Amino acid sequence: MIIPQVLEQVRVYLQASMIDDLLIDDPTRASAVKLGKSNLTQERIVVALTGGDPDDLKYRDHIVSAEKDSVIGWGMYPREIGGGEAWYRRCIAILECQFINEQITETQAMQYAYTVQGRLMDGIQQVNVIGLVDEYEERAIKIFLAGSQFHETGGRRGYAWKGKVFWHVLTERV
Repeated sequence: MIIPQVLEQVRVYLQASMIDDLLIDDPTRASAVKLGKSNLTQERIVVALTGGDPDDLKYRDHIVSAEKDSVIGWGMYPREIGGGEAWYRRCIAILECQFINEQITETQAMQYAYTVQGRLMDGIQQVNVIGLVDEYEERAIKIFLAGSQFHETGGRRGYAWKGKVFWHVLTERV
């Protein structure tokens, strides 16, 4: 399957853009970018990447339809003469920002959280997946953002934010 390759490509890019390329004392620097489901660790800022959405089983891969797509804004035929087909492989990035026991205001925490979310969304879109091919000859073409949700979840000793970025990978099989 193409999804593990795509997730790893995104993880490597986000590891660089959200951790390695930032100063160690940057308050918006992520602690971890990982594959798999998030698990509310003690880490300050965590991104977890997974195919599908473990919280919504209706968020699943689907074949591209002939109708105009609301995500990318153009139509595409689902199958070519000769048997090729285009797919959207759906993935999510789960984002958790925990500003616990820190000397910051709620406004600062919100600014930090939204900076991290913006960096995450920009990073996902920047990943080049051209050249990724799986054992079934499915080729990744491009990543498209599909939506996001992000909200403050509170906390007794600080501020916590949690959300998801939904994204699709357009692929083709011939």
